[in-house]
Amino acid sequence: MTDKSEEHPFEEAIRILKDVPDAIDFLVKHAKDARWDCVQKAHKILTDHLKRLTMREIKFRAWDGSKMWNWEDITKDKEILCSVMRNEFYATIPPKYFWQRQQYTGLKDKNVVEIYEGDIVEIYNDEYLVHWNEIKAKWELGDRWAFIPNKICEVVGNIFEGVNK
Repeated sequence: MTDKSEEHPFEEAIRILKDVPDAIDFLVKHAKDARWDCVQKAHKILTDHLKRLTMREIKFRAWDGSKMWNWEDITKDKEILCSVMRNEFYATIPPKYFWQRQQYTGLKDKNVVEIYEGDIVEIYNDEYLVHWNEIKAKWELGDRWAFIPNKICEVVGNIFEGVNK
Protein backbone atom coordinates (compact mmCIF):
# COMPACT_ATOMS: atom_id res chain seq x y z
CA MET A 1 0.00 0.00 0.00
CA THR A 2 1.27 3.47 -0.83
CA ASP A 3 1.86 6.18 1.69
CA LYS A 4 -1.06 8.66 1.73
CA SER A 5 1.36 11.51 1.19
CA GLU A 6 2.31 9.95 -2.17
CA GLU A 7 -1.29 9.50 -3.31
CA HIS A 8 -2.41 11.35 -6.40
CA PRO A 9 -5.33 13.73 -5.76
CA PHE A 10 -7.59 11.54 -7.92
CA GLU A 11 -6.81 8.47 -5.83
CA GLU A 12 -7.31 10.49 -2.64
CA ALA A 13 -10.71 11.71 -3.88
CA ILE A 14 -11.80 8.16 -4.62
CA ARG A 15 -10.54 6.99 -1.20
CA ILE A 16 -12.69 9.56 0.57
CA LEU A 17 -15.62 9.29 -1.84
CA LYS A 18 -17.86 7.98 0.91
CA ASP A 19 -17.70 11.43 2.44
CA VAL A 20 -18.71 13.41 -0.65
CA PRO A 21 -18.35 16.95 0.78
CA ASP A 22 -14.77 16.20 1.90
CA ALA A 23 -13.95 14.76 -1.52
CA ILE A 24 -15.26 17.86 -3.27
CA ASP A 25 -13.31 20.14 -0.91
CA PHE A 26 -10.18 18.09 -1.53
CA LEU A 27 -10.59 18.33 -5.30
CA VAL A 28 -11.08 22.09 -5.16
CA LYS A 29 -8.02 22.50 -2.93
CA HIS A 30 -5.77 20.31 -5.13
CA ALA A 31 -7.20 21.08 -8.57
CA LYS A 32 -4.26 23.26 -9.59
CA ASP A 33 -1.78 20.47 -8.71
CA ALA A 34 -3.66 17.61 -10.38
CA ARG A 35 -3.76 16.56 -13.98
CA TRP A 36 -6.94 17.94 -15.55
CA ASP A 37 -8.11 14.52 -16.79
CA CYS A 38 -7.90 13.17 -13.24
CA VAL A 39 -9.93 16.08 -11.88
CA GLN A 40 -12.55 15.53 -14.61
CA LYS A 41 -12.78 11.80 -13.84
CA ALA A 42 -13.11 12.45 -10.12
CA HIS A 43 -15.74 15.12 -10.75
CA LYS A 44 -17.77 12.67 -12.86
CA ILE A 45 -17.53 9.96 -10.20
CA LEU A 46 -18.62 12.40 -7.49
CA THR A 47 -21.45 13.81 -9.58
CA ASP A 48 -22.74 10.33 -10.44
CA HIS A 49 -22.50 9.34 -6.79
CA LEU A 50 -24.49 12.42 -5.73
CA LYS A 51 -27.16 11.71 -8.34
CA ARG A 52 -27.57 8.18 -7.03
CA LEU A 53 -27.88 9.49 -3.48
CA THR A 54 -30.32 12.29 -4.22
CA MET A 55 -32.56 11.17 -7.02
CA ARG A 56 -33.56 8.31 -9.22
CA GLU A 57 -34.04 8.28 -12.92
CA ILE A 58 -37.60 9.27 -13.84
CA LYS A 59 -38.92 7.33 -16.79
CA PHE A 60 -41.97 5.40 -17.87
CA ARG A 61 -43.04 2.61 -20.09
CA ALA A 62 -46.53 2.40 -21.56
CA TRP A 63 -48.95 -0.31 -22.63
CA ASP A 64 -51.11 0.55 -25.64
CA GLY A 65 -53.39 -2.48 -25.45
CA SER A 66 -51.22 -4.73 -27.59
CA LYS A 67 -47.59 -3.64 -27.14
CA MET A 68 -45.38 -2.50 -24.28
CA TRP A 69 -43.44 0.62 -25.24
CA ASN A 70 -40.17 1.14 -23.35
CA TRP A 71 -38.81 4.59 -22.52
CA GLU A 72 -36.31 4.56 -25.38
CA ASP A 73 -39.09 3.84 -27.91
CA ILE A 74 -41.37 6.48 -26.39
CA THR A 75 -38.75 9.22 -26.44
CA LYS A 76 -37.67 8.54 -30.05
CA ASP A 77 -40.94 9.92 -31.42
CA LYS A 78 -42.15 13.34 -30.24
CA GLU A 79 -45.81 12.57 -31.04
CA ILE A 80 -45.75 9.32 -29.05
CA LEU A 81 -43.99 11.01 -26.14
CA CYS A 82 -46.58 13.80 -26.05
CA SER A 83 -49.44 11.30 -26.31
CA VAL A 84 -48.08 9.18 -23.45
CA MET A 85 -47.35 12.14 -21.19
CA ARG A 86 -50.77 13.72 -21.84
CA ASN A 87 -52.29 10.28 -21.21
CA GLU A 88 -54.63 10.59 -24.19
CA PHE A 89 -57.89 8.72 -24.10
CA TYR A 90 -60.73 7.58 -26.33
CA ALA A 91 -63.87 9.73 -26.22
CA THR A 92 -66.04 7.18 -24.48
CA ILE A 93 -68.07 7.38 -21.29
CA PRO A 94 -66.24 6.75 -19.05
CA PRO A 95 -63.11 7.69 -20.98
CA LYS A 96 -60.85 4.80 -21.96
CA TYR A 97 -57.19 5.74 -21.70
CA PHE A 98 -55.08 4.79 -24.70
CA TRP A 99 -51.89 4.47 -22.69
CA GLN A 100 -51.46 2.57 -19.44
CA ARG A 101 -48.35 4.24 -18.01
CA GLN A 102 -46.03 2.50 -15.60
CA GLN A 103 -43.32 4.36 -13.73
CA TYR A 104 -39.79 3.10 -13.15
CA THR A 105 -39.13 2.42 -9.44
CA GLY A 106 -35.45 3.29 -9.68
CA LEU A 107 -34.54 -0.30 -8.74
CA LYS A 108 -33.22 -3.27 -10.70
CA ASP A 109 -33.74 -6.93 -9.90
CA LYS A 110 -31.03 -9.53 -9.26
CA ASN A 111 -30.54 -9.85 -13.05
CA VAL A 112 -30.17 -6.05 -13.45
CA VAL A 113 -33.61 -5.77 -15.09
CA GLU A 114 -35.41 -2.48 -14.37
CA ILE A 115 -38.40 -2.83 -12.04
CA TYR A 116 -41.53 -0.90 -13.05
CA GLU A 117 -44.90 -0.31 -11.48
CA GLY A 118 -47.13 -3.21 -12.55
CA ASP A 119 -44.28 -5.71 -12.81
CA ILE A 120 -44.68 -9.17 -11.37
CA VAL A 121 -41.61 -10.21 -9.40
CA GLU A 122 -40.71 -13.57 -7.97
CA ILE A 123 -39.20 -14.04 -4.52
CA TYR A 124 -38.62 -17.55 -3.22
CA ASN A 125 -41.06 -19.03 -5.79
CA ASP A 126 -43.86 -16.63 -4.81
CA GLU A 127 -45.06 -13.88 -7.17
CA TYR A 128 -45.85 -10.30 -6.13
CA LEU A 129 -47.17 -7.25 -7.94
CA VAL A 130 -45.12 -4.05 -7.72
CA HIS A 131 -47.34 -1.10 -6.84
CA TRP A 132 -47.18 2.41 -5.42
CA ASN A 133 -48.67 2.80 -1.93
CA GLU A 134 -50.31 6.25 -1.98
CA ILE A 135 -50.68 6.48 1.79
CA LYS A 136 -47.10 5.47 2.66
CA ALA A 137 -45.66 7.12 -0.49
CA LYS A 138 -43.43 4.19 -1.41
CA TRP A 139 -43.12 1.21 -3.74
CA GLU A 140 -44.34 -2.12 -2.33
CA LEU A 141 -44.82 -5.75 -3.35
CA GLY A 142 -48.34 -7.07 -2.83
CA ASP A 143 -49.46 -6.72 0.77
CA ARG A 144 -46.68 -8.84 2.25
CA TRP A 145 -43.50 -6.92 1.40
CA ALA A 146 -43.28 -3.33 2.64
CA PHE A 147 -40.21 -2.77 0.48
CA ILE A 148 -38.72 -4.25 -2.67
CA PRO A 149 -35.82 -6.62 -1.88
CA ASN A 150 -34.33 -6.07 -5.33
CA LYS A 151 -31.19 -8.16 -4.71
CA ILE A 152 -33.24 -11.36 -4.35
CA CYS A 153 -36.26 -10.67 -6.57
CA GLU A 154 -36.61 -11.37 -10.28
CA VAL A 155 -38.97 -9.66 -12.74
CA VAL A 156 -41.00 -12.48 -14.34
CA GLY A 157 -43.69 -10.46 -16.15
CA ASN A 158 -46.18 -7.63 -15.81
CA ILE A 159 -49.91 -7.14 -15.36
CA PHE A 160 -50.54 -6.66 -19.09
CA GLU A 161 -48.41 -9.39 -20.66
CA GLY A 162 -48.58 -11.95 -17.85
CA VAL A 163 -45.77 -14.08 -16.47
CA ASN A 164 -42.88 -15.00 -18.80
CA LYS A 165 -41.37 -18.12 -17.22
